[in-house]
Amino acid sequence: GKSQPVAAAPTAISPPAPAVAPRPPQPAPAASAVSSSTGSVSAAAAAAAPPPSPAAVDPALQALVLGHLRSGDLDGAFSRVLERQELPLVLWACSAAGGAAVLAAEPCPLGQATLLSLLTFLSYDLSADVDLKLGWIDAILKRLDVREPGLAPHIRGVLDSVKAALAVIARGGSGATAAKAKQAVHQAIGLIAMLS
Repeated sequence: GKSQPVAAAPTAISPPAPAVAPRPPQPAPAASAVSSSTGSVSAAAAAAAPPPSPAAVDPALQALVLGHLRSGDLDGAFSRVLERQELPLVLWACSAAGGAAVLAAEPCPLGQATLLSLLTFLSYDLSADVDLKLGWIDAILKRLDVREPGLAPHIRGVLDSVKAALAVIARGGSGATAAKAKQAVHQAIGLIAMLS
């Protein structure tokens, strides 16, 4: 995987949060899960019209992100989006990428630092767009390598916070959303156990 420095070290006491609190999310369209046997974003996803973008997205940034996505550089696209620390933009990129299933490609199209940053950002506020976020959180937890040396100072705090946020959804909900949250809680617990 690609190693990149993680922007901010979360503390063990307070939940990791983006340096700037995410703006309230706007509704994101449902994403279709599309990947090809070659492990890149399929031609159908790349050729499809991008999902509606948040109103405040700079058209130049949107074009840059779409260019990265269409060329198969998901890590570049998400790195640009995460730099902005705007939740609507992150959710738009998640949809524009073709859904969380793109993370199943081999090799993983996102570097470990990008996965951890995206996990931190998506789990920060699970009060809206829960199903979209849970899909990505689940996929990220499956691809996260807790033994990646660059993540060592940050991983436990992030996983503890993610587990706590997911547990609230798992306990307070019912149906498919609560079931997805419970599954993700178990994944987080498994990853935390690997750190011991």
